[in-house]
Amino acid sequence: MVKIKKIDLINFQSHKFTSLDFADGLNVIVGPSDNGKTSILRAIRWVFFNEPQGLGMLRNNEDFVSVRIYFNNDYSVERKRSKKENLYIIYNEKTGEVQEFNSLRTGLPPEVSNVMKIKKITLDKASDINFNIQFQHDGPFMFSYTATQKSALIGKMYNLDVVDKAIDDTNKDIKSQKSDIKRINEEIKELDEKILIYKDIEKEEQLLKDRETLTKNIEESVEKLNLINSLKNKLDENKKNKDYLIEKIKDFDKILSNEALIENIFKSYEILNKYKSYQNKLALIKLDIDKTEAIYKKSKNITEKLDIDNTIIKNLNAFNKFNELKKRLNELNVSIEKGKYFIKENDDNLNKDLKEYTELLIKLKKCPYCNSDVDKAHIDLIVKEYL
Repeated sequence: MVKIKKIDLINFQSHKFTSLDFADGLNVIVGPSDNGKTSILRAIRWVFFNEPQGLGMLRNNEDFVSVRIYFNNDYSVERKRSKKENLYIIYNEKTGEVQEFNSLRTGLPPEVSNVMKIKKITLDKASDINFNIQFQHDGPFMFSYTATQKSALIGKMYNLDVVDKAIDDTNKDIKSQKSDIKRINEEIKELDEKILIYKDIEKEEQLLKDRETLTKNIEESVEKLNLINSLKNKLDENKKNKDYLIEKIKDFDKILSNEALIENIFKSYEILNKYKSYQNKLALIKLDIDKTEAIYKKSKNITEKLDIDNTIIKNLNAFNKFNELKKRLNELNVSIEKGKYFIKENDDNLNKDLKEYTELLIKLKKCPYCNSDVDKAHIDLIVKEYL
């Protein structure tokens, strides 16, 4: 245990220079009122807790104030303050080593706290309790505290605050996970409603296959249409040849009516044979024209069916979107499983902590709130508050 052996006060309130040696036991400081007895206690508090701030403790007409406390662990700590300096100084009385630290706005440098082994107990965000110093106007220990502060203090003494913090953290995690599960379930419900839009996706997939078949047929029809156009061009050319031959035949008839030109008949016989040949070709061309017109009508019907293509493309986009939604649904299901596992694990930890907490209360047989004796029924009620 770290104990105070000696204290030196320089320019601290009414003390110009005061040095006190303490015995290893109970020490009593006596004297008339307003002669600096309480100032000694304030000086100790100033070193221990860096309170109060500022230069209010500086003796009038002096430049600095200093308080140095010597401990039984071969260390001493000096708190020194002036307009230019604001220091904590650690002295190793055995080795002579000196360490200086700039004072913090509140609290102490960790090295100083480690030497003195004294600190306040934090009960909550608004309450710090000093176990080591009690001033003359302070109420009896713990009697002036609220019920909540008493409960927290007893919990600190028996390390029950660790269990309380673990329970609070677990409850926060459970609440957060439940909120996540609720949000995920709402997203799943929304996705289910969106998925209903694609309930006929198999039919749409079949339409897509039909579209591919239709596209292939259209490509074949386009090739045939190109062939038809080529035949039509040839037909137009043959019609021109036909008109030309008709004119030649008329000229040939005129020649036959002229007896003077009979002698040229044999020469024209070759032309006649060509004419018959052209007539045969003309008949074949007419047959091709009829076939071409039939193919043209068929290709026109196929072209009208191309309007289906836009609908099929839309359905294809919907199918891709469905796959994306399905992938997201799978990811959400994985997240839900992880959340369920996390809640189960936290529930197990909570039950374990409550069991240890119950066993500790049974062993102590004291209420953590009022420190009164409790039986098994009261302990069950206390534990039930955490469930």
